[in-house]
Amino acid sequence: MSEYQEPVHVSSTATPRWVGIALVVLAAVSLLGIGIGWSALSHANSVEQTTQTSVKQANDALAQKLAKEDEINQQLQSDLKVVTDKLNVTQSDLVKARKQNRQSSVAVDKKIAGLESSVNTQLAAKANADDVNKLNTDVTGVKTDLDATSPATMMRSTSFAEWARATIMNLRSRARLARRRSARCKSS
Repeated sequence: MSEYQEPVHVSSTATPRWVGIALVVLAAVSLLGIGIGWSALSHANSVEQTTQTSVKQANDALAQKLAKEDEINQQLQSDLKVVTDKLNVTQSDLVKARKQNRQSSVAVDKKIAGLESSVNTQLAAKANADDVNKLNTDVTGVKTDLDATSPATMMRSTSFAEWARATIMNLRSRARLARRRSARCKSS
């Protein structure tokens, strides 16, 4: 070794402080995540157990109701069998009775429809007869007015044309009135 060698300095660098802090924070976050996960898992397990218990209770209740309904169904079937045996009613008798019921229902419906159309026709005819009676009354009024105008009155008037014009105007106004009444009767 030579005297002229330079001394070798070995320097070691220490890890920065932030790395240690980051490791501690990372460890704390990891522990917190594990704790939250454990809590969620235990909560999920308790919910699952509660759900299973309620489903089991519901299934048991449904099974009891089903058994009860089956028992009632069996009783009703036996009661029906006893009744049909006592009545000596066969399936064909039931079919015949149902068919007769349908036929009578159809016949009643037809009668009702016929009565409805008959009533409508009679009402329409009645309305028309009422219209004719009103027009007849109006015509009778005009006739009475004409009869009241005697030939002597016609001679006294200044001219026959004026009398005829007045009579025509009177007839037109009465005809308008009769048409209005007829239209009101038809609309109501």
